[in-house]
Amino acid sequence: MIAAIKSEFRKLLTVRSTYVITILGLLLVGGLLCFYAQGYRASDDIQNPRFLEGVALISVTFISIMTGVVALLLTTHEYRHNMIMYTLTSSNSRTKSFLAKAVVIAVYTILVGGLITVLGPLLASAGVAAQGAELVPQTINYVDIMWRSLFYSFGNGMAAFIMAAIIRNQIGAIVTYFVAAGMVEELLTLVLKENAKYLPFRALNEVVNFSAQMGVSMEKAGALSITENALVYSVYMIVGLVIAWLLFVRRDAN
Repeated sequence: MIAAIKSEFRKLLTVRSTYVITILGLLLVGGLLCFYAQGYRASDDIQNPRFLEGVALISVTFISIMTGVVALLLTTHEYRHNMIMYTLTSSNSRTKSFLAKAVVIAVYTILVGGLITVLGPLLASAGVAAQGAELVPQTINYVDIMWRSLFYSFGNGMAAFIMAAIIRNQIGAIVTYFVAAGMVEELLTLVLKENAKYLPFRALNEVVNFSAQMGVSMEKAGALSITENALVYSVYMIVGLVIAWLLFVRRDAN
């Protein structure tokens, strides 16, 4: 198992797209979003004592889009370039190969998500200072913000991995990744109405719902709590991983 994990880390760290997408994501989210838009161009928002909490949650939602793409590419590159046979024959268990991929994607997405959760508020503070303004004293629940950010990063990475493992086609997986969380759930929301709160990506997004941190009341009758939303998404994620694992173990490699 250790050998399989090392192999997957080697794949992650020797592919140019990993560095390009990660660095580009950090620059866009950290520089453009956090420093400039949320900090340097901030106005009344800086009077909110939970402003920096909101910045942390906003930043992790954007960086997770980029880390999700990396997770997709890491999984589908092997199918696209017919390298999956080497992965499977180098291990005595397909389950070990599957778990190794999941572990590496989880570690990568959590590390990048945690990094931007810390850097985002710092860059936003620097942006506010650069415009000559000053933040009001901030109230930051570090434990709450961090677990929500890391859960979102992990959950989004696993969603990308599940799609890639099931679909296996790179273009198909990428299209599904962007469409499933947007267009499909929007259409289902119209049908399900109040029950739309149980949709997977709806629940995941509610875990890092930053509107409440920015002073907008999000309380609704029958709305799920942050913990409940995390549990709802966890159920979908576990089921998805089981399905992806069964298909990975039983299907032909190519």
